[in-house]
Amino acid sequence: MLALPIPSMRAMLERTPATAEELLRLIAARLHRTSAALEDAMAADLPRRVVGRLRELADDHGVPGPHGVRLRIPLTQDELARMVGASRESVNRTVGALAARGVIRSGGDGS
Repeated sequence: MLALPIPSMRAMLERTPATAEELLRLIAARLHRTSAALEDAMAADLPRRVVGRLRELADDHGVPGPHGVRLRIPLTQDELARMVGASRESVNRTVGALAARGVIRSGGDGS
């Protein structure tokens, strides 16, 4: 990350309007994701939030395989808990319940 003084940023954006457009797209996308995350945190129960976040991660970082989609990135339950605004213990119980129902599989066993 790089911090630019406002005058430098303004000059750069005036020189390259395409950069300004892309910056606006990125800001809008981040605002949309933040708004959706806040809505989920306020309205959705934890299993729904966990499944939704895992689905997003699968879309962005998943590899389709014979047994479903495998994430290419390592993900701990602690990291998942921070992503969905819950405790690791609650996410642990939720992941266990989802795994018992066959909704997800977890672990690094190569299966």
